[in-house]
Amino acid sequence: MTSTLRGKYEIVQEIKKGGFGIVYHGIDTQLDKPVAIKEIAPTLLEDPKYLEMFQEEALNIAKLSHNNIVHIYEFFKSPDGRLYIVMEYIDGKDLEKIIRVSRRLGRRIPQHLAVHLMAEVCMALDYAHHRRDVFTNKPLNLVHQDISPSNIMISRFGGVKLIDFGIASVKRHQTKERKRQKLRGKVPYMAPEQLILGYHPDHRSDLFSLGLVLYEALTTTRLFKSQEEVIAAGKNHKWMKKAIKNSKLPAPLEKIMLKALAVDISERYQSANHMYIDLLQYLISCNETGELMDQLADYVQRFFSNTQPTTPNTPPPQVYRNHTEEPQPNSHNTLVPNRWEGENPPPKEESVASKPVQAKTPKVEVTSQFQSYPSEEVSEEEDDDIKTVIDVIRISARNHKKRLLQFAFALFLSLIIFGVFDTIKGWTAAGVWMYDWLFPPAIEIVTVPENAKILLDGEEVPGLTPLAIEKISPGVHKLELDLKGYKPIVKSLLVPRDGDIRVQGEQQKSARSYLFRFNTEIEIDSFPPGAEVYINNILYNQKTPCSFTWEIGKPLKIELARKGFERLSGYALNTLKGYDTVDDRRFWDMKVHKDNYTKYSVNGIFRKSVEFQTTPSDVEIYDAKTNALLGTSGKGNEISLTAGTFDLELRKRNFITKKITLTMDEDFDQTVTAVLSRRVQVRAFNELDGSRKDIGAKLVSLRRGSNNVLRNRRTTPFELTLPAYSYRAKFAKPGFEPAEMTLGPEQRLMQVEMSPLKAIVEVQVLDAMSNQPVSGADIYYRQIDNSETSDVFFDQTGPSGTAYGQLVQGNYTFEVRKPGFNGLERSLNARSGENYSLVFKIFVANE
Repeated sequence: MTSTLRGKYEIVQEIKKGGFGIVYHGIDTQLDKPVAIKEIAPTLLEDPKYLEMFQEEALNIAKLSHNNIVHIYEFFKSPDGRLYIVMEYIDGKDLEKIIRVSRRLGRRIPQHLAVHLMAEVCMALDYAHHRRDVFTNKPLNLVHQDISPSNIMISRFGGVKLIDFGIASVKRHQTKERKRQKLRGKVPYMAPEQLILGYHPDHRSDLFSLGLVLYEALTTTRLFKSQEEVIAAGKNHKWMKKAIKNSKLPAPLEKIMLKALAVDISERYQSANHMYIDLLQYLISCNETGELMDQLADYVQRFFSNTQPTTPNTPPPQVYRNHTEEPQPNSHNTLVPNRWEGENPPPKEESVASKPVQAKTPKVEVTSQFQSYPSEEVSEEEDDDIKTVIDVIRISARNHKKRLLQFAFALFLSLIIFGVFDTIKGWTAAGVWMYDWLFPPAIEIVTVPENAKILLDGEEVPGLTPLAIEKISPGVHKLELDLKGYKPIVKSLLVPRDGDIRVQGEQQKSARSYLFRFNTEIEIDSFPPGAEVYINNILYNQKTPCSFTWEIGKPLKIELARKGFERLSGYALNTLKGYDTVDDRRFWDMKVHKDNYTKYSVNGIFRKSVEFQTTPSDVEIYDAKTNALLGTSGKGNEISLTAGTFDLELRKRNFITKKITLTMDEDFDQTVTAVLSRRVQVRAFNELDGSRKDIGAKLVSLRRGSNNVLRNRRTTPFELTLPAYSYRAKFAKPGFEPAEMTLGPEQRLMQVEMSPLKAIVEVQVLDAMSNQPVSGADIYYRQIDNSETSDVFFDQTGPSGTAYGQLVQGNYTFEVRKPGFNGLERSLNARSGENYSLVFKIFVANE
């Protein structure tokens, strides 16, 4: 019975079961491709916070897209709370199984292939360790934490894949919190800082584990076999050095392992890229930089020699009922996985399938470059009950059995007849393949790009690549491949009377197929020049401007680095299709030249991220030449400016545009400080005058902090141009009280209300008859200029007959009121700041 998850993933069989859960082999029925489905053990995520931690980490891992890291397609939770991860299915073996079989056979993995394996893992780790969040640009700080042979997969086509990112992190967090005495995980591959010191692992812990895997891949034995040995090595590094020396490996490999396995983290490789470079240099020194992927594929094939890529038809385990479906009558009982899923197929297979091979000759046997080793037997029983087309028809239509059988037989016979004629005539690619399988040609030539002419001893062979050549006479022949736009490829072809056909300096893709790649020239320049060039993360031995030759179709990633500038990355060139992929085209330019031969010119423009700190904030930055908005000022708002000189304008509404010129060179400070200015209207008014007419006051002081920035005193009204700071202004005018006010950094109006100085009035009241002071007399006044005002009490005379008070400028009438005396009035025209004395002589009232 076939179980289905999420309505589209059919589980075919259980692959393996471990501490993290169960891994199933399944099919994505919507896309018709095999997948691997991992069910996470419920005990691992029983605490909700670990579930949340795992989901967050799984999201980060799903964002990884690298040829050497298994791709995550989907993760989801079933209705009963079980967590599943759907990932790329790898048709191959894990390194642990290859090492185990090699150890049983008494042979070691070829050194250059083991080193190549570790170099591929280094590329995967370097990519993962340096990943950043696409939205925040913050480092994800991904650490695998479980580097071991069982987590390194090798496909049957030589691809290397790193699996099980992220889950180990959750598992170890859980272990730590539960405070268990027993360590969980693969102790023989743990770094000493984890096992002995209990530190949280970082990317260098992964490199220590990878050093242990490198040792095991080269020797087929573990360096550490127990927790005690790991602890002993952590405390006594000499023990580990002695063990590595006794392995009798080449000195360069010993040096690489000792550096990767340094107990002191600071002495270890600081990045996976550094370790990758050392491994690659070792391969170069051994002249082992050819088609290592093909060699690895050929080596791994011995584990498949007696096993077809068909999956056994063992019934899959029953998956929990709340997310299963009833099988349909024609459901798959066996799975025949597409061996190309998740891998890039060898060019020969891809090309021959797409174009008919034109020539056919008797079979020429070609031997493998590796000797034949006994293969690891894997028992896979064939399905004894596979339904034929006729069986299916009979089951689904029993009432019309005879007629349907006749129709099916006729259809089957027609297919057989068509297949025979197709094989003879070569109508389809399948027919051509069948003919070549029955009657192998002498040699097949595949080129990248395709459609190249083939010349054998100067004579053109009919047809274009991919092309099969018929019988070739014994001897040494000159093989030429010619394609417009590329330099010809010239090789020597050796055809012995008995044995294999060989092309000098080339390795065949299969028994009769050879792949040739045309070359193109890549010119690299930068502004400013003199930059270091990194080709696929490897430092090139020349600085810009420089050039190199590259094989068509091979991945090409270019990075440039120069002191004082940000590293230029995010550029990839597809030489097969003639286009590039760029993260930001402002900083990269590519041109294709097709004069005689195709070549590419790639130019990188270095940049700096500049932060503008302005007063006021949120100022818009424009390119003065193009009037293009580059960004805004403010903390964290960085603007990328390429090397060179820029005329910029800083603009904000109600402020004067500020023009600045910046020169981006290696010494330029990446922070620019600027203050914009504004035009300020200065006005002064009498606070008692409703007409709002300027009174012509003088600005006598203008301070920013403790500094007086006023050069000349000016009389209002006037206009000032002031930078966007806060100021304290002081005004003065005769007849008015001095006034002060504060001007904010974004204010454009300085308006002060001034109070007029008051007149001082002394009133003396005397008895008219005796000329003696009259005390207790009430003094009132009213303003003549304002008819709406009433009498206002001014003061009362004291023993001396005197009263005092202040009045603003104006015309007034004063009146004295005293019981028993006649009242008396007098007028006063008071002026600001003046002193006045009024004498009233009053008479006793007649009774």
